[in-house]
Amino acid sequence: MENKIAYAQGVPYEGLVKRAWKSYVAIDGGHSDDMNRLIDAENGIKHIGLKSADVQLEKIKVVLNKAIDKFLKFKINEEEANAFNGYKIKINDATSSKDLLIIINEVLELTQKFKEY
Repeated sequence: MENKIAYAQGVPYEGLVKRAWKSYVAIDGGHSDDMNRLIDAENGIKHIGLKSADVQLEKIKVVLNKAIDKFLKFKINEEEANAFNGYKIKINDATSSKDLLIIINEVLELTQKFKEY
């Protein structure tokens, strides 16, 4: 990441993952740096050990789908469950970090009542 503004783009991703796992510590693959590496890869910036933007995108999708699965186990109503299931489809259809960040912000809004983390 070239600057602090760009670095901050990965923070909502980490926040969502922490909220899903009810943890102050990010799980493997759920750190803001993971999203930042995707953004960098999309912008042509290379990182050691990062094969491609597509590989990083798929890695993040896996973690986000696991987070959604966690939220589906919380005490939620039918409307919220339907929304979470819809977000799983959107995550799978996402083609870029921009797509995922829109979804992440929407899910963060939906999960405000779990904001403990």
